[in-house]
Amino acid sequence: MDLSNIENLKERFVIDFFELSFLTESCLPPTTIARHSFFMNTINLYYHQMSWQQRKHFFEWIGKKLNTEHEESRMFIARYNPENQYLVKTFYEGKEEDVEAFKYEDKYMISSSRRIDDKYITGVDKLKI
Repeated sequence: MDLSNIENLKERFVIDFFELSFLTESCLPPTTIARHSFFMNTINLYYHQMSWQQRKHFFEWIGKKLNTEHEESRMFIARYNPENQYLVKTFYEGKEEDVEAFKYEDKYMISSSRRIDDKYITGVDKLKI
């Protein structure tokens, strides 16, 4: 395989919502590292590419198949649960900002690995979806 033009290998592919759902279903925890990485991308990346309606359907479809013994599964449920979405008002380095977040283990999360530090939170409103 010629890897001289590696940038061509980084091009994105477009798949539809149902293909994404079936692919995600094949990557449910516990699984191999490659499948784990894809599953975590559903939380950190693909979530932001979906409409609220798609997120609800994805939550209903995938959420009921998850084994909550696994942290990744609990994180997915927290990320996609429409009743667990918040607009967090923050003040950091002199700047006010509203950030969409989800609650996981009593912390407001932006992604599976990024949380909002409590000392910067000035208010929280539950999103009505």
